[in-house]
Amino acid sequence: MVSFAFNGFEADFSGVQKSRVEPPHTSKEQSKNAEDGDFGVTANVLMDGLANWLHGLRKLAHAMTRLCMLFERLQSSLKITYPKDQLSSIMRFSPLLLGALAALTPAAQAVGNAIVINKCTFPAFLNSVGSQIGPEKYLAPNGGRYSEPFRRDPQSGGIALKITRESGGLVKGAPQTIYAYNLNNNLIWYDLSNVFGNPFEPKALRLSPSDTRCPTIFWPNGVPPAGSQTRNCQPNSDVILTLCA
Repeated sequence: MVSFAFNGFEADFSGVQKSRVEPPHTSKEQSKNAEDGDFGVTANVLMDGLANWLHGLRKLAHAMTRLCMLFERLQSSLKITYPKDQLSSIMRFSPLLLGALAALTPAAQAVGNAIVINKCTFPAFLNSVGSQIGPEKYLAPNGGRYSEPFRRDPQSGGIALKITRESGGLVKGAPQTIYAYNLNNNLIWYDLSNVFGNPFEPKALRLSPSDTRCPTIFWPNGVPPAGSQTRNCQPNSDVILTLCA
């Protein structure tokens, strides 16, 4: 296990390992692209760890800045003399470190969001599912919204947002619309499917990236058409599922 710990902050890199996580099965060309994503998976896990590590360093830099300010106030009020070269070095170092980390951290954390918007006149219920089932979320009629940053599950890799029209529908086996995504090979793969029926028929469903260069999945009557429903986009784009579009 490789880990770093300081002042209550800990970043654990023990989960970094080479693993194969493919997007939902689709065309041969897309499957081949997914098979080439081993190093992309490892890179994504490393980037997650790096982002957490940098976040801890930023907190440390903030604390150092506040500590230096406190020293300066104490020196002034108590007339304590510190070696000027040491104190000035600390005062210069802390803001520089903070600025550098502030510039680096957004780059490491840059990732889009999976968003579901309920424009139906009836409620919907959503569970975010990886290797574990997340708590049920209520999507109110006429604009209820759910959002989560794209993430990787350490075991399943991909994430499925499972949506039903009744509370507890996931465990009851109710008809589900599933918005699945997989952050893999420096791409966000997204997919739309139904199981156990078509819960939003005849209402339209639209799965569309905020990056308009990427393809949209549109079901005009809430029923999956023939053919593959898997697409991909650059990972900084949001991907929005609109119910009753």
